[in-house]
Amino acid sequence: MSESRKIPTHEWSVFAFFWGVPKESRLRRGEIPSPKSDKCCGSGVAERLYMAAHKNKKERNKTPMKTLIIDYGMGNLHSVKNAFDFIGEDSFISSDINEMKSADALLLPGVGAFPDASDMLYSSGIAEKIIELCSEGDKPLLGICLGMQLLLDESEEVRISKGLGLVHGRCEKIKDTGLKIPHMGWNDLVLDDKSCPLFKNTSDGDYVYFVHSFKATLSDRKNLLAHTFYGEEIPAVIGNGRNVFGCQFHPEKSEAVGLSMLKSFCEFARKQF
Repeated sequence: MSESRKIPTHEWSVFAFFWGVPKESRLRRGEIPSPKSDKCCGSGVAERLYMAAHKNKKERNKTPMKTLIIDYGMGNLHSVKNAFDFIGEDSFISSDINEMKSADALLLPGVGAFPDASDMLYSSGIAEKIIELCSEGDKPLLGICLGMQLLLDESEEVRISKGLGLVHGRCEKIKDTGLKIPHMGWNDLVLDDKSCPLFKNTSDGDYVYFVHSFKATLSDRKNLLAHTFYGEEIPAVIGNGRNVFGCQFHPEKSEAVGLSMLKSFCEFARKQF
């Protein structure tokens, strides 16, 4: 499909959770349904995720795993942290490269321009540590939105800027096909590699939420795990075939589909140790 769908009214309350509005106050005001309600996220999948995350905590904590959400000054940190809390997975926010080494998995968020993000990652030493741990090593890494684009070799946004080179390709402007840019809204997924660990509970046609003006142009199509259409083919999920994944959309704002991908990433990471 080539155009984004509008967000149904009942979904806005769900997104508010991931944008940082306190859940308890919204429940009291009746602005959102209880996570046990059939209306939560409009899907029984979200209910099952919530229920599984918040029962039998002793059993779950037998195999603790922590994901470090990388703070380099340009990420939607707290909405991602809220999503991890919702699905019952431990996470913490840090810019400490020593903590990156001890974390079980890494998540690279991102909102803003590629050159600024690249400068901040390389000037702080975070870029080199990510490359050491995830390219030379095998630590699981998930990039979101700009964080996905940073996995590539370089970007043409504003000026040519260096990426992390974990997935070979280039970040380029979305083609002008008459559709509004930035691409902002819901689009359906086409799964190119259904064996991808992130897609345990994901199907062709599932909708996710995009906000971007640039896209990945991959050197090798084998690194394309899922795509959508917005006037042209847009890579939606990419990976290195081993331990690195990237989502162009925002899983933390993509209802049950996105939450299940975050959960699947954590389950994949847990199996690595």
